[in-house]
Amino acid sequence: MIAVICPVHDNVEKVAAQIKNYAGIHGQNAIHFLHPSIEGGEDFSQIKAQYEIECEVVICQDQWPTNYQCTVGAAISATRELMEYSGDISHVYYHSDGDLLVHGGFVDTIVSRNNGYASRTIDPQKHKQKRELADPRFRAIREEMGLQDSDIRVGRIEGCFFEFGVWQEMLDLISKYYSKEFLEKATHWPLEAGIFPTLARKILDQEKSQTRQLIRTKYVKPEKVTDHVRHMEHSHIQIDDIIRERGHNKQNLCFGLKWFSPDLNHPARQFLTKTLDDTG
Repeated sequence: MIAVICPVHDNVEKVAAQIKNYAGIHGQNAIHFLHPSIEGGEDFSQIKAQYEIECEVVICQDQWPTNYQCTVGAAISATRELMEYSGDISHVYYHSDGDLLVHGGFVDTIVSRNNGYASRTIDPQKHKQKRELADPRFRAIREEMGLQDSDIRVGRIEGCFFEFGVWQEMLDLISKYYSKEFLEKATHWPLEAGIFPTLARKILDQEKSQTRQLIRTKYVKPEKVTDHVRHMEHSHIQIDDIIRERGHNKQNLCFGLKWFSPDLNHPARQFLTKTLDDTG
């Protein structure tokens, strides 16, 4: 069984559509753990019954502070919920509420590849990574793990997946140093984008990840600082994006795309629904 962890922010109907998209591929071989954001104020407690979702869904009862820059609190909360789950979990998959799978084979890809995550070296001169290096909690984790600054890696975490033991070891360390009280304050940097690839690389004892995460993100730079890509139509996935990315999938592995429009009648969503069965 694969545990699918997702921080959800708003629009229960959209999240229900996402779960159905995933469940249409993984069937009963995955369980979804949803962490509703405090800021979103949405009630997800009846999502399974209200939208006739057939796979298992667990709603995290312990809400941690999250925002679009940092969702590590959701990972901590969901993992604690996961530890109470009585089923046999082999892998953990972590993603966001803005993606959809566009190619089949979710379970086979994860089970055969075991661990997939983005990983690249940091640029210590960049503003975000200066803050990352200065974070005393992350420094304490690196000291405990015997990691130098040169060992730090960064990468988008949407669609990363890990063997359950690897995930558990990472989250034990993260929750040891990052408290709910700390995360209630302003986020210093996108925590999970640096912590996950850095710790995974060390725990797995590999120079680089053997396979990438499952989600490919379409990013268009906002015209205004106040704009967010999830609200800009030209940053949303279009039909041509789906066709092009499927064509690039030479290994025939499962993958998803982000950001999809929240409009459930968007042409790209309709096209995906009609064509997903053809991907195997």
